[in-house]
Amino acid sequence: SCSLRHGTGSSARDNVADDLSDVQAMTTISSAPEDPTPDGIRELFNGLASIPAPARADRSPPAAGHVNCDRDYGAACPIDFELVGGVCYPGEGINSPCKPTVFQNMTKDKNIRWEMLCGSLFPCMGGSKDFASPCPSGWDVVQGDGWRCRPTPDTVSVCREAMSFEGFNLDMLTDWQQKCNAFWPALDVTDLDRQAEAEDLSNPIGLGATVRRLLAL
Repeated sequence: SCSLRHGTGSSARDNVADDLSDVQAMTTISSAPEDPTPDGIRELFNGLASIPAPARADRSPPAAGHVNCDRDYGAACPIDFELVGGVCYPGEGINSPCKPTVFQNMTKDKNIRWEMLCGSLFPCMGGSKDFASPCPSGWDVVQGDGWRCRPTPDTVSVCREAMSFEGFNLDMLTDWQQKCNAFWPALDVTDLDRQAEAEDLSNPIGLGATVRRLLAL
């Protein structure tokens, strides 16, 4: 009984092996044919392969080359745009990806986002800055830490860390605000005392700078 079952199993395995051999014989892959590509076309592609790839196009936004300044987001239109019937249209030669826009009721944050998306900028605000103020606009004084400021959570600024302005003179403050795109408030030219105090900051040990540091303590 046992030998019979063994024999039957052996015969079945032999049949399976024969079937596999037949399948392999039918599916044997013949050698690939020779490349039919004409020699002229092959040489053309070989020549293209030796040509260096073209230089990558400059994908920086159009506004990338502009100098940082305190933008006047209350202006009627961005630079090189024309106001017609309350709508700002791009001027001649301006290739803007954005359609004509009404800025009258737009917030500062929305105008900044428009600049980023459309590659055009609002004009710079004129006049001097009130460097006698403790901090740039949108920044708060860090209490008990000398002349130190930090941006508020909703402030749009390149620099996000707290900053100490100890020993900064007028030129240093001007350079910093342009680098960080965080600007001091405009100076009221009618307040002559305030203007004199701000100008005194050109000397880091002058009266204005000293008073400002003492007031921040």
